[in-house]
Amino acid sequence: MFDNENILKNIVLIIDKLIKKSPLTKLYIQSIRPVNAEKLLIDKSINTTIYRVNNELRNICIEKKIIFIDIHPDFLNKKGEMNSIYTYDGVHLTEQGYILWSELLQTFL
Repeated sequence: MFDNENILKNIVLIIDKLIKKSPLTKLYIQSIRPVNAEKLLIDKSINTTIYRVNNELRNICIEKKIIFIDIHPDFLNKKGEMNSIYTYDGVHLTEQGYILWSELLQTFL
């Protein structure tokens, strides 16, 4: 479904361009939120893919000395999917989801 290597390659290209064009800029990379596969009616392995990409993003951030903001765990339910209180369709956030997201990011501002 997703080409993880291509996604990560493109993210690294963007990071490298930003570093080159603006070396004094403090960069932040946010993890990818989980989805609720039950609501989406898709393959539940999507969250495994997201987890793997997030791990690679974390490693890239360590390597490039970039701040990694890991919001992924805060959105999880006990099944390892996005908690249904934070999404109305499995991907897009509810008001509660946006409140949580903004609170998590607030600590980095």
